[in-house]
Amino acid sequence: MKKFCLLQLCFILLAELAFAQFYKDLSQEKRKELAEAYYLVGSQYLKTGKATMGKGYQALAYKIYPQLDTAMLSLEETTPAAALIAEGRGKIVAPPQSLESVSRLIRARFLQLISALVSEDVEATLETLDGSVYLTKAQREVTQEEMRKELEAFFAGASLLGLAPSQVYDLNSLEIGPAAAVPPSWGDTYTIRIEARQDFSQQVVIWEKEQQFLIHRIGRDWRIFAVGRGLPPASWVPRQAQAPAAAKAAREAPGAESQSIKSSFMDCLDAFLKKDLNRAAGHFSRGVQILRLNTTLSREELTSTFQGYFEDSDFSNIKPQDVLEPDSVFVERTDKFKEVKPLPTYLLTVKTRLDLSDKIPFWTRFQEYYFIQEEDAWRIFAIF
Repeated sequence: MKKFCLLQLCFILLAELAFAQFYKDLSQEKRKELAEAYYLVGSQYLKTGKATMGKGYQALAYKIYPQLDTAMLSLEETTPAAALIAEGRGKIVAPPQSLESVSRLIRARFLQLISALVSEDVEATLETLDGSVYLTKAQREVTQEEMRKELEAFFAGASLLGLAPSQVYDLNSLEIGPAAAVPPSWGDTYTIRIEARQDFSQQVVIWEKEQQFLIHRIGRDWRIFAVGRGLPPASWVPRQAQAPAAAKAAREAPGAESQSIKSSFMDCLDAFLKKDLNRAAGHFSRGVQILRLNTTLSREELTSTFQGYFEDSDFSNIKPQDVLEPDSVFVERTDKFKEVKPLPTYLLTVKTRLDLSDKIPFWTRFQEYYFIQEEDAWRIFAIF
């Protein structure tokens, strides 16, 4: 337990020192833009249950720019007139949005993309993309499913966790403007240009020092549909993005594997609540990677962590359904560890009702467990 606390303390102190030294010389406008980026990163971490990092990033955002107005970071249209028009109960009587207001929405969307990347959140990254994306350097279209695999491979080969947005991109170089000479089928299209500070060209072929993205309006949303300098063929049109529920259903693991893994997880949780250490530990591999802390624990060390928590806890009459959201348990196959785990591996995600991160560092509101089959049983070998 001391090992965990020390790692967390070091992370927080290093972050404080790093941030304290670089933003003081920036103008107020640049401070504002940087604070917005950090706030969105914090929001992304909180969304996925990483409370410590999420709150840390948001606190630093206010430290960089105390007057930060987070309401301006929303991508949602808030005017009643816009809602009426969208529902077909009104008509446009106001002039089109100004370039400044559109640029603000697009900048917020792009900052969400960056925040998803630095938190290594595949699904949040995909939410900023259209149903397919054209890679102009490679001159090919990639679907969302292909992009999901590309992102999983990218995150497996390049660690972005802990990086600040300004370490990945030069936010001062961000430029947004209307795209010229684009076909009407693309709709309202804008260009995003920015310079990268990190070199990930070994992990991603399309990664360049100077990057360009095409983004267009879909209803009330904005989605990126092309990456790279230049334009896709005029005849090309991106596919329609799947609704989140449909996309999730398409990724779900086969019924037999999914049910077995869920049963193993629920039995592990039941053993945990009954303080049955041996039964709980039996659901873990001999070495468990704690990805959020970049460390590995033996089964014995993990058991000791549980034992330390049990000393001050009473789980009398508490059932697994009291601890987690039953409908949130989802199992899908993943290639994240294909280089080191040749056997099929699966990811189980779950949302919990309790935050025990003050006692168990890898326990957060939104959890990810990676399973592999060992000795005819599904066991957890990594946790995020």
